[in-house]
Amino acid sequence: MKQTDSLKRIEMPNPNINNEYVCYGDKMKSLNFEPGELKAAYQRHESKLLSMAEKAAWDYLLDA
Repeated sequence: MKQTDSLKRIEMPNPNINNEYVCYGDKMKSLNFEPGELKAAYQRHESKLLSMAEKAAWDYLLDA
């Protein structure tokens, strides 16, 4: 971000009031998936999913 850019307020749908996680990756890891396909799919694609979430956040912040 450039210094001339204004800050953008981000509303969290699930606030981290008790500081239970420090990043989105920790939040995702704390979710309890049912055993089976969904959990396996998340584990196989975890890095890609987190990368996509990070890119979406930066795009939002930079109004890309």
